[in-house]
Amino acid sequence: VARTTQTGRIGGMVTFAAPPGSVRVRVTAQNARGNRLDSFDASVDVPDFTTAGPVLTTPFVYRGRTARDLQQVRASASPVPAVMPVFSRTERLLIRFGAYGPAGRTPAVTMRLLNRSGSPIAALPAPTKTAADEMESELGLGSFPPGDYIVEIAAEIGGETAKRLLAIRVTG
Repeated sequence: VARTTQTGRIGGMVTFAAPPGSVRVRVTAQNARGNRLDSFDASVDVPDFTTAGPVLTTPFVYRGRTARDLQQVRASASPVPAVMPVFSRTERLLIRFGAYGPAGRTPAVTMRLLNRSGSPIAALPAPTKTAADEMESELGLGSFPPGDYIVEIAAEIGGETAKRLLAIRVTG
């Protein structure tokens, strides 16, 4: 379902049932007349929520230049995530994902910043839980030199760990 937001941007969300594992999705953009503008294929990993250990969903990244921009993202029912993982040093990122454990327990979640080869640079503040039962973390890029980075998200419960890696590029 797509609709125009207050800023004039088209936003929307599609939901469907899918089995655990990799799912191939084709996204096709159309104009108001139904003419095809563009399309692309993507692979989405659907988590297996029946496992005994922790599960992390695919993180979504939202961008903003000001605190007000991110406040609007938080207030939106269906904000538009960043399409490409390339960001300016003047931007702030809002990273959202789900973190689930067996029997409805919430795992302990940590985040680290890694360099492009996977070596740790810094521990990031722990994400907070939202009213929608998601986890979110804000990351300011102002102190980052231009380059490639990895945000490592780890969830631990009962001695078992699940990890997700999020690659980002920071430009000048």
